[in-house]
Amino acid sequence: MSEANRMFSFVGPRSNPVGGACPYKCRYCWAIIQSKRFPKLQDKYSGPPTINYHAMYRRFLTQPLVFYGSMRDMFSDDVPAELLKEVLENIDGNAAEPFFLTKNAKRYYLLRAMLPATAILGVTVETNQYPTWKHEFSHAPVPMDRLEWLAQIRKSMRAYVSQNATNENEFMKPRTLMVSIEPSLKFDERFLAMLKRIMPDFVAIGLDNYRHHMPEPTLAETEQLIADLEKAGIKVYRKTIRKAWDEE
Repeated sequence: MSEANRMFSFVGPRSNPVGGACPYKCRYCWAIIQSKRFPKLQDKYSGPPTINYHAMYRRFLTQPLVFYGSMRDMFSDDVPAELLKEVLENIDGNAAEPFFLTKNAKRYYLLRAMLPATAILGVTVETNQYPTWKHEFSHAPVPMDRLEWLAQIRKSMRAYVSQNATNENEFMKPRTLMVSIEPSLKFDERFLAMLKRIMPDFVAIGLDNYRHHMPEPTLAETEQLIADLEKAGIKVYRKTIRKAWDEE
């Protein structure tokens, strides 16, 4: 499978205005694998957070949906708020639909007034089970906390509309909300209930592309989750859908 096919099908160009090492060090990280293949990337994505000014000022006039932060999490807590504010202010308007993806959903909420109005806010959630998630997989906030912040974000967006809010001091202005279930790890029936509570605009789901032998759902469980999400009216993008490594 090519690197292009491993990326989201709806994504156009990728841009990385924030450099430095991602603190999460996810075992299954695509960017870490790429950095090992291309030594120049190791320099760009090591050390403290920095701004890549060329990427920050680049304009995408004919390609509306741009993935910002494909090589490191722009919203991790180690990125200073002032640095992130400078980046978000400068990329606003450079792409019609800036797409972000983080494992730190809390920061979307806390920095909501900085986010471009047309942004697609993506959050990776691999599982809903504490026993499945291990810190040896990643140093990111635990997926269950991300789900709770997503629920808070959706609740705040709904309140913004119902209260006829005019600014984001109290509530969060509605934006497109996306959940990436990748790499999908074992989950239980509460996962579907939580996703239906959040009601993301769309979901992307896929198993690990690099066979790290983590606890995975069966193919039947994956297909049932997809069917249930679609039945609930949530659009699903299918990525690497296969049997779990231990059922093959």
